[in-house]
Amino acid sequence: MRISRKDLSDIVSAWCPVFYLNHSDVYGPCSFDFFIENSKLVHRTDSNEDIVLLERGLLRSEVLAEHSNSARPDRLWLALCESARRGQPGHIDDVPVYAHVKAIRKYTEGATEECYEALEITYITMFAHNGPYHVLGARVGAHDGDIEHITVRIDPHDYSLIGVWYNAHRNHDGSWVYADRVEMDGDCQRIVSYIARHGHGHYPEPRTIYRHFFLGNDVMKREKRWDPRRVILLPTWKDVGHETVELCMAASRGCQARTKLPHCAPLPHHRPSIVDTDPCAWLRFKGFYGEGNGAAAPVMQCWFLNAEPPCSRHPLLRLFCHFWPETASI
Repeated sequence: MRISRKDLSDIVSAWCPVFYLNHSDVYGPCSFDFFIENSKLVHRTDSNEDIVLLERGLLRSEVLAEHSNSARPDRLWLALCESARRGQPGHIDDVPVYAHVKAIRKYTEGATEECYEALEITYITMFAHNGPYHVLGARVGAHDGDIEHITVRIDPHDYSLIGVWYNAHRNHDGSWVYADRVEMDGDCQRIVSYIARHGHGHYPEPRTIYRHFFLGNDVMKREKRWDPRRVILLPTWKDVGHETVELCMAASRGCQARTKLPHCAPLPHHRPSIVDTDPCAWLRFKGFYGEGNGAAAPVMQCWFLNAEPPCSRHPLLRLFCHFWPETASI
C-alpha cells in the first residue's frame, strides 16, 4: 500500500498516545540508543562461556548492527549497566517512542487487486528494566530490557480510528478497545494508555488487573504523565519517489475491530514531532536486550511482522491460564 510521506507523518503524530505511569515505579523509559550505549555486548558460547565482544562505552547503534552477524543471534545479548536501570535521565517527555506502520491486507476471494482492511500503527516503548513482582514474600520476574507496545488501528482511507490494541506481556494479556470506548486525554484529545507498575504493559484503564492466580497483578494509576515530544518512525517503509512511500504489509488475522464505527474519535490538535530520518541501525540486531529472560529484539517478536491478535484476552485466562494460546478467548 502506498501513502504520501506527509500523510504517514501526520497519522503517526496524530494517533500517538499519552502515557500515565505509577509514581512508585522507579524504573523509567529510555531510548534504544540509551540502552545500547549503557550496555556491553556479550556472546555466550556453546559451552556457556560469556565473552565480552564490546565493552560499555564502545557501543553505538551502528556498531551494534555491524556485530550482529558475528555470532548466532540467540547467543548475543546486551548486558545493561546496573546504574542505568532507572531509565533515561532528564525530563520524561524527552524520551522518544518508536512507530512501526503496517498495512493489513484482507483476503477477498476472486479479487484481482490487493484490498486493505486497516492500517496498524504500533508505538513501541522501551524501559531499561522490568521491575520485580512481589509474590509470597519473594521478588520475581525482574529483568533488564523491557520492550512494550500499543497498536492503533485506523481506517486505510480516511485514517479515522477503529480501535486500539493495548498489549501486555508479549500479547498474552492484550485487549482490544473500540474507537467509541477509547479514553482520550482531555488536554490534547490523544489516546490514553496506562502503563503497569514494574511490568510496563499497556492497559486502557487505571485499575488493577489480576493475573497468575492473583499473584502477579498489574497495577495502573493516573499519576506520572509521559507525553513524548518525539516519535521516531522506524524505517520499515520504502521510499518510491515523489514524496510517496510503500508500507510493509501483514495479512489479516481476522481481527474483531474490522469496521469503522460510526462514532470515531476526532483527530487531536496537540501532537508530537516526527523523526523520519533516523536510520535506527539497532533494528538489525537480533539478539536480546538483557541477560536470561531479557527482551528479544523487536524484529524477532511476532507482533513486529504480523497483525495483532484477533481477540482480546479474557480475564479468566489472565488469571488461571496464562500460557493458553494468544489467539484463543472465552
